[in-house]
Amino acid sequence: WCCFSYSNFKMAVNESLLQLEEDTEELPDTLLQNLLIKDPLLQKQNLQEPLPKSVIPQPGFCIKTKTDTEEKVFVNICTSQEIPSPKDISDEQLQTLLQSSDATNYRVPLSLGEPHTEKDNAGKDCSVYDVIISSSFYETIQKRPLMKDFLLTIILEGLEDKYSLRLCRECKIMK
Repeated sequence: WCCFSYSNFKMAVNESLLQLEEDTEELPDTLLQNLLIKDPLLQKQNLQEPLPKSVIPQPGFCIKTKTDTEEKVFVNICTSQEIPSPKDISDEQLQTLLQSSDATNYRVPLSLGEPHTEKDNAGKDCSVYDVIISSSFYETIQKRPLMKDFLLTIILEGLEDKYSLRLCRECKIMK
């Protein structure tokens, strides 16, 4: 979701938009493209990025790992049909990609959720992160161990980058 500060919100409208009839239900694409929102928050964002969307994920599996300071971390891998699937590649293509100097050409769409604290089975606080991937990609990783390992690496690196963590690569898959 996005929050606007109404005191700073300004809208500049192409004059041709002001001449539309009131009963016009749809604006022509060219007129919509001329509608400019001038908000300092939006100017910093790439306007090509899709707006955030709320989804209700379905359960997948959970991994348990720890930080470099030995704090327990759980990562819930969830699924949603709202998340697009990555391009389908074979295990051979993935191997070639992993051995190349630039593996960033292959993208896996996912959502990395905010950390939250929960109790583990011993009643101790631990950090939990929710990650959402495509439902169809989830089915793929269940059948392809190399792709699953690749996904787990991407998720751990993504969490490390986003939240300035160091996570152990020895993970236990809980379910």
